Amino acid sequence: MSLNTHKAIANEVKKLEGGYEALNDYRKAALSKLKDLEKKAEQPGRGTIDWYKSEFEKNNEELRRVADDIAAMSLKLDEVLLLAHDMARKANQEQDFYKRRSEILRKFKPS
Repeated sequence: MSLNTHKAIANEVKKLEGGYEALNDYRKAALSKLKDLEKKAEQPGRGTIDWYKSEFEKNNEELRRVADDIAAMSLKLDEVLLLAHDMARKANQEQDFYKRRSEILRKFKPS
């Protein structure tokens, strides 16, 4: 059946308020619900050993990403500090640089 035929029949049904648009909305809602049920069936139930294992893996992956980000930012900080040291040395401001570097690095130490 063509789409136009579906629309014509849906619009002619007296009990279906909204005609084809309402029918299409119901169809989309049903399809969405089926997809949600498929996803739910694929995932382990909450509180099961498999669920805890999957949560553990998700958390470990997030931890790895954060650790990689911290490592990358630390490398960038080292590059910036080396550049700042070079500039301070050329401007005969090394003492001021060491003082400010200590202040900055102190902020990164755990309390």
